[in-house]
Amino acid sequence: MTDTSREKAREAPSLVVALETSTRPASIAVQGPAGQRAALTLEEDRRHASDLLGALGELVERVGAIPSDLDLVIAGTGPGSYTGLRVGASTALGLMRGAGAEVLGLPSFDAIAADGLAAGERGAVLRNAFGGHLYLAVYERSADEVLPLVPPRCLQPAESLELIADVPVLLADGAALKALAAAPPAALEVRQTPRAKAEHLLDLGLTRLGAGARLGTETLRPLYLRPYDAKVRRR
Repeated sequence: MTDTSREKAREAPSLVVALETSTRPASIAVQGPAGQRAALTLEEDRRHASDLLGALGELVERVGAIPSDLDLVIAGTGPGSYTGLRVGASTALGLMRGAGAEVLGLPSFDAIAADGLAAGERGAVLRNAFGGHLYLAVYERSADEVLPLVPPRCLQPAESLELIADVPVLLADGAALKALAAAPPAALEVRQTPRAKAEHLLDLGLTRLGAGARLGTETLRPLYLRPYDAKVRRR
């Protein structure tokens, strides 16, 4: 993009779209020219790829905008579903090229922490990565931001227990707790808020845009953190 379009997106984006596809159901949030907001969570059984754009068109109309108003697309980069993350990144790139918008990728776990932690709290986000692994990140929440103390990573259950031992709050669902293979420390408060939401990505993206966040396609790189575990079949 040109420097002029970058400054336009950074200073006063007319239409901003946030996409969160790391898990099902996917969600979308938009902010229109006058600050109007609209958000939608897709139904659990709807496919990411075939439903995102149709739902997005409805939301854009709802906030009184048109597709050519689009200045910024914010997309969750996971960790999470490989397929979902590819769909989110490719949709963001398509919108960038079609509308001349800027793009900003943010870890989906940042949105979970923004939703599940109150200002001043410190907590860990835990999600089942399957294959005997867990996705984990540790955050500290401020009034309008989340600071990653331990960025998202993929760990064995024993390593995860070590990292959360001194963390007051754990944001995890039943599947993640089961994969932990041991009970979390008794002093740790478990809150069942493991799903990222596009609304929180939108808030975080705009906050970071105002703070000078780097924009560009390189920020959309999905967080494929799980070790490669394909097996070669013998013939």
